[in-house]
Amino acid sequence: QRRQAVAEACRGSEGEFLLPNTVACSALAARCSEAGTANEAYLLHGTNPTSAVAILGRSFTVDLAGKSAGTMFGPGVYLAESSTKADEYARDDVGGDYGGLYALLVCRVALGRPYVITEAGDFSERVRSGEYGHVLGDREKAVGTFREFVLFHEESIYPEYAVFYRRMQGGEVMERTDAPGQMEMEN
Repeated sequence: QRRQAVAEACRGSEGEFLLPNTVACSALAARCSEAGTANEAYLLHGTNPTSAVAILGRSFTVDLAGKSAGTMFGPGVYLAESSTKADEYARDDVGGDYGGLYALLVCRVALGRPYVITEAGDFSERVRSGEYGHVLGDREKAVGTFREFVLFHEESIYPEYAVFYRRMQGGEVMERTDAPGQMEMEN
């Protein structure tokens, strides 16, 4: 239903889309059959394995946005086209079934038209109003890092797969104390 609403809002504005780099993978792009109408693409979300399993079971909850990371562009679900960027948000589970593992969710997303920005701020109302489908925080353009795709309608995101992994360096598993620290997000 959300895909149809996003597609309707996008009619006539296809030239305004900024496609994620993930559409360069023809196999992923082919799975997004509505890509031309709702600007649909695959993106990644970093989290911990326990949360990944919960999200796969119930989907995302925008109300929980910012509880474990910042809300640089507003309180929404943050997705990335780069696994490196998504990994910055990933956390490991300490103990339990997933001890020492990190998680990325591979999500199919109906992006709609992007509201492109390069500075921090709460831009959620631009999307919630229906004017845009998502906020594209273009940190690549601003400071040479990565683009972030922020969604404020959980119905626009379908988490399809969870990838669990260990961080490795030089063929060795990185200990928790050796792993890169989580980024401090500015508000």
